[in-house]
Amino acid sequence: MVKTLIPTSLALALVGVLTSLAAPHPQGGALPHPTTPAVSNAPHAARYLGLLPTSASFLPIAVWDQAPNGGNIPKVYKNQAQAFAAMGVNVFIGMDAWPERFGSDNGELAAAVASHMYVIGGGDPTSDTSVGSVASIAALIAKTPGAARYFVGYQWGDEPQCTTDVAAQVATIEREDPTRMVFENEGAWTAWLPKNTVGTSTCLSESEANLRATSIASSDEYALTDPWHTYLCRSGQGYDCLWAYGQEAANLRQVAGPDAPVWEFVESGTNDLGLSSENDGKSEEPSASPTQVNSAAWLALLEGANGIEWFCDERLPNGNPVWDYCASDTTIRENLSYVDHSVERFAAELNSPSLAGAVSVQSSNRSVPVVAKVKEVNGVTYLMVEGDRLGATTATYTLDHDAAGTAELIYDSNSRYDPHAAELGKSFRLNSLGQFSDSLPSSYSVKIYEIHPL
Repeated sequence: MVKTLIPTSLALALVGVLTSLAAPHPQGGALPHPTTPAVSNAPHAARYLGLLPTSASFLPIAVWDQAPNGGNIPKVYKNQAQAFAAMGVNVFIGMDAWPERFGSDNGELAAAVASHMYVIGGGDPTSDTSVGSVASIAALIAKTPGAARYFVGYQWGDEPQCTTDVAAQVATIEREDPTRMVFENEGAWTAWLPKNTVGTSTCLSESEANLRATSIASSDEYALTDPWHTYLCRSGQGYDCLWAYGQEAANLRQVAGPDAPVWEFVESGTNDLGLSSENDGKSEEPSASPTQVNSAAWLALLEGANGIEWFCDERLPNGNPVWDYCASDTTIRENLSYVDHSVERFAAELNSPSLAGAVSVQSSNRSVPVVAKVKEVNGVTYLMVEGDRLGATTATYTLDHDAAGTAELIYDSNSRYDPHAAELGKSFRLNSLGQFSDSLPSSYSVKIYEIHPL
């Protein structure tokens, strides 16, 4: 799939610290969770060259091709930077029409800095005199107070053809500025590895090389709204494409390696600039529901992504585009705020490596496998799980080193999306084998347990 990006006033600014205008953390699916000390996390720091916060509790949440100084937002905010920061976004990623002039812009960078949001944009590798060149960005940074801290990388292309020599482009940019990262998002091919149903084997190896050439491995495949690839996830009961987000994250991780940064675009709730109406409207969904958005984000993070990215463009029935739909649509804005703040509450756990072999899972429904990861933070063990197909199941978890104790459910997505099935706060006794069972009553339910050994 190739998503169409039409130049807007800017796709800039990125993941940042919540401002005083930020909305309160929605408690919909989680019990109070102790704040992890902001200690330095060496692997986390090295992953981002020390440019993004080194605290283990920082998790990148980016938005694509939005203008930090833009409008079409609730009146309580001055601009999109404030609105997205309140939603929990901390990075703007962009490439189109920014900056507008050599060494100056229309206020986008200053707006991002004022909301403590990080920016990735510009970096034209073909010229050192164009408005988007590294030299132009350097001049803009020099005249924008605080920008040197918040401008963290360059983003020049998107979904490059496999014949594009991304490594050469990266080398050019890095010669001009070796102190910052270089970002270039890849297309849908990663979601369908290792079979590589999309593309040729030659293109595959070139695309993998392009992916590895960048500072941050990133890819997009809006599996629910993409009508071109639904045949890859059709079943006898119809379509079930949501699992592709977990597969894509795992594939990205396999190609990029165990320590590389991996960010993944997931459904935001828009129709992805009318994507779902293409190919005679053969998509699974015209747009993802709030619960599907939540499920996709968690599945990507549990299966290998270090960060998530939102694509916020909508095409209205009359054909008009709305570039900033995530900020202007109440349902999407409130849901992304819930998702962003929920994953941020568990950022330290998500940033921690999964403990290999620490859990095994048996699903009562063979058609619904379960993703299960064990994390350990500050001596506390967490079990993070999600159903991985449409349907309900009961999962039995066997923890390898906790033969006694309890598992307390501290996050349950059903508390927000399927309240009658919610069990938030329930404790489960581990038997002598270190086992307990619990239901995943809704499709792609997400649950997090805190393990309390005796």
